[in-house]
Amino acid sequence: MSELKNSEIITFIIDTLVKIISKRTSPSYAHSTVNKIINQLLIKYDFLQYVEINNTIYSEIDEKIIIDPEIDNVQSTDFFNCVKELINSSTKAIGEKADFFFIRELRDNFGYDNEPIVKDLILNLNIKQFEYIVNRKDEIHRDRTFFQVKNTEVITPIITTLFYLLNKATSETEAVKILNKVKSKNKENYDFLKNISINNTADNDSNVNISIADELNTIPSAIIAEALEKLIQEIGKSIDEEFNQTFITDFKIVSGELDIEKMKKIGIDFNRINLAIRYQNKTITTKVLQVLLDVLSSKTSKSSAITMVGETVTLLQGIHTILNYIKINISNDEDNEIFVILSEINSIESYKLGTAFRDIITIIQENHKYIPLIEDFKKQLGDEYLTEVEKLGVNLHFLELKYK
Repeated sequence: MSELKNSEIITFIIDTLVKIISKRTSPSYAHSTVNKIINQLLIKYDFLQYVEINNTIYSEIDEKIIIDPEIDNVQSTDFFNCVKELINSSTKAIGEKADFFFIRELRDNFGYDNEPIVKDLILNLNIKQFEYIVNRKDEIHRDRTFFQVKNTEVITPIITTLFYLLNKATSETEAVKILNKVKSKNKENYDFLKNISINNTADNDSNVNISIADELNTIPSAIIAEALEKLIQEIGKSIDEEFNQTFITDFKIVSGELDIEKMKKIGIDFNRINLAIRYQNKTITTKVLQVLLDVLSSKTSKSSAITMVGETVTLLQGIHTILNYIKINISNDEDNEIFVILSEINSIESYKLGTAFRDIITIIQENHKYIPLIEDFKKQLGDEYLTEVEKLGVNLHFLELKYK
């Protein structure tokens, strides 16, 4: 019989998964991924309603994982099956980044070697590690029949395309300045970017000279792809709103099919980039506040709803400075917009917006418990925006359960 409680095991496993996935992707992606998997598994394992994960990597909240002690009453067989599925789903969710070392690190991080349930989990991971080695050998064999892509073959066309798209809106000199500014901004996380030189030149047909050190070909493609995605995202976000909605489409047209295939080959995900560009802080904030207003208006009146949202945002501005970029016309003057979101909000870290949203929703629901707010809010928000809000660290499912 295990001496560990279910709550201790699930806390340790979730914490380990989030830490390891964060190292291969990002903290916000890790929290969003594990949260999404738990919500999917909730259909099969209803006791997962007792689990809440908060994205507190960059915030001052102490509790990252909150577990209701009720989970300790779940039968060990159901609980163990759930944990196995959580690990398997997490491994699949990060695709190629779930390499041999991911599985080994996950296995080696499990303590409590004498615990029966942990022994079973380690055995399960040993099997997964063996499966990975076999599958990887097959992949390597298949890859030999396809073209191999050097990192430098991808970097040059990406920078050239970004320069071209920027040059449509500004001068060649300014376009190069923007590219170098974004590159410098990301050098702290991707030191190898210092080995890429971007300059103006009259001798080059594209009016931009790109010099790349060959040593970049020795860096794992997944890391290069991650850095290039950041560059594309930030350039896309810097372009006027009326153009950034078609930025990725334009990028693909200018790059051409062959180069796009090479970019995909090293792991660049254009769907992920497109979502990041489309759903900036200003866009998400506008949508969240409008849906919140619509839901409250349907339960009370429009003027009452505006007052509720406006007073709550004002109350929290001292705690969440990101809310100072939001102006709300509480007077409900028809000649003015209800919400005015300043573009400067896009320059603030997104996780700060997530904590602000959570507090706004929580306070309104606490003060007006007779209003079934969250269920209707999720429905009207729509799947795409719901996913983006959850990526910010807002666990709407947990809030919904809490106030039912």
